[in-house]
Amino acid sequence: ASKKKSWFSKLDKPSKVIFVCLIIIAIPCLILGFILIDAAMQTGEVISGDRFKNDLDPAITEVNIKDVTEDINALKDVESVEVVLKVATLRISVDTVDSISEKDLLTLSNSVYDEIIKVLPKEDYFTQNGQKKMYDIEINVYNSLDKKDSDDYIYAIKSKSSTMAEPIDRLVSKPMDPELAKQLLDEQAEKDNPTVEKEEELSVGSGEEEQSVEEEKPAE
Repeated sequence: ASKKKSWFSKLDKPSKVIFVCLIIIAIPCLILGFILIDAAMQTGEVISGDRFKNDLDPAITEVNIKDVTEDINALKDVESVEVVLKVATLRISVDTVDSISEKDLLTLSNSVYDEIIKVLPKEDYFTQNGQKKMYDIEINVYNSLDKKDSDDYIYAIKSKSSTMAEPIDRLVSKPMDPELAKQLLDEQAEKDNPTVEKEEELSVGSGEEEQSVEEEKPAE
């Protein structure tokens, strides 16, 4: 008895080629699909790894953060403090009294840094030792976020990476090049609110163009 032919053997040659090509294309598509579905299901989950293996030792603890927060809160002109340890950066945000002067705010920024390294010595926590990475530090001090669009706004950042010997200070509320900053602000203000003189020029120019078009029209 003759063997029963499969459905595939009954196909003509072009159909077989198309079928094989579809299978070849489908395999990587299925693999990619499984990867995307797996990634979507894990979205929002904490990815644990050994990025800082053998680094960040000694580690900053919750007790350390609590002590630092209490010590900074006790400083003069401080209204509120937030201390956050994000990955390998200790980030401190200090909201001061609104009436603080620029000089006093910069002095306070230095005092905040001093209080931190009393609890967490710079050489132990914020200085890289050979290949061992340690923490970075960022101190943000400002008088009031409600004043960020006014001339009374004062905002300073004191920062130090573990590879730096000493921290650097930036008064970010004051432009490094006041003349350039004023020029850019004036140009933007002019774009947002054109002067009456320029509006009249545009209006006159538009009228002249209309008159020119009318003069060019052939007489009927």
